[in-house]
Amino acid sequence: MNVATPLSHDGRDPVASCFRRSLTEHRLPHAVETHEIIPLAGGEGVLISQREPSQLVKVPLDPVTGALGEPTGYRLGSAASGAHGLAVGHSPTTRGRVWLTQEYIDTVLLIDPAGDDPAHEPTVVRQLPLPPNARGPHYVGEYGDDLWLSLKGNNRVLRLNHTDPTDYTLYPGLDVPIFVARHPATGHFYATQDRENHLMWIDPDEGAVRQIPVPAEQGTTPVGMVAGHGAVWVALLGDARTGTGVFGRIDGEDRVTWFRLSGEGLQASLLHLAFDPPHQPTCACGTDTTEQIRLWLLSSSLLSQKADDAIFEVVIQDDRVISQQRHLLPTQRCMAHRLLRLPGSVLATQMHTASVAQLIVG
Repeated sequence: MNVATPLSHDGRDPVASCFRRSLTEHRLPHAVETHEIIPLAGGEGVLISQREPSQLVKVPLDPVTGALGEPTGYRLGSAASGAHGLAVGHSPTTRGRVWLTQEYIDTVLLIDPAGDDPAHEPTVVRQLPLPPNARGPHYVGEYGDDLWLSLKGNNRVLRLNHTDPTDYTLYPGLDVPIFVARHPATGHFYATQDRENHLMWIDPDEGAVRQIPVPAEQGTTPVGMVAGHGAVWVALLGDARTGTGVFGRIDGEDRVTWFRLSGEGLQASLLHLAFDPPHQPTCACGTDTTEQIRLWLLSSSLLSQKADDAIFEVVIQDDRVISQQRHLLPTQRCMAHRLLRLPGSVLATQMHTASVAQLIVG
C-alpha cells in the first residue's frame, strides 16, 4: 500500500505552490442530471451532456483567459432519450465530431458540434442503433473503427465497428459496467463494474473475458477508469457510509498497485480522475517535474452525503504518493460527477446542481 505523504517538511507541494489556484462555479441550463464533459476540437470550448432532459450543452472558452463563457443547451431527441456518454472522434470520418449515447433508447449519435458559437446548433450526422441484446449504452469511446460501450441495461460491454455496424462483439460482464478503457501497453480492455466490485478484463483478439476482484480492504464501487502513463487507472467510490480514498494503477501484467490518500483524503469517495497533459514543461521555480505524475481525483457525494465534493491534486513519484492538496467545490452535496483537464484549468461537472466548477491551475 502506498500512503500519501507531504513532499516537504512543512506539508506544501513546491510544484503546486508555483501556480495560482482558484475555484469558480458556472450555472448550466436547468437539468435533473448533468453528466459527461469533453473538449471541443481546437480548444474552443467544452460539451456537457445532461441526461434529463436529454440535452447537449455547449460552453465556449475565452481563448486568452480560459474562463468559461455563457452556456447554451440543445435538446437532442425526446427529453426521455437519456443523453449520457460523450467521446471525441479521431478517425478520418469522425474527426471534429463527437459521439453521444442515448441510454434510454439504445442508440448512439454522431454529432457535428458546429464550434463554440451558440448560434450554430449541433446537428446529428448519423444515428447508430445498437445490435440486438445491447441495452442501456452508458460510456462510449472511439478506438480506430471501433466504438466500445458499457451497457448498463444488460451488464455487457460492446465492441461495435462504426463503419460496419454488423461487425460487433458483446462481452458478458457483471453488475453494472460503467467505464471502459484500453491498456496502452497491451491493447486489452478493462471495464469497471460498480455493484460487483470487480474489474472486467477483455482480450479482443482472443475474445476472452475474466474478472479481477477489488480487495475488500481497499474499498468498493470501482467507477472512474482512464488510460494514461502506460497504464489503466481506476478510482473507488466507496459506499453510503464512507469512501476509502483509494485509487489504483493496472500494469501490463494485470497487477494492481493501490494508492491511498491520507489526512483529509482518508475517507474521500473517489468517482473520477484525470491527468495533466503529457510533456508538461518544468515550472518556473526550476523544480524538475519530468519524473512526476500529477493526477486530479474527484471526490463525490454521489453515494454518501458525508463525503466532500472536492478535487484532489495528487503527485506520484517512484510509486509513491508524495503530495496531495484538496480543493473543496463551492457547492457541497452537489454530487460531483466528471473531471476534464484543460490547459490552465480543471473542470468538474456537478450532477444535481446543473453546474460546472472550474479550478484554475495556471
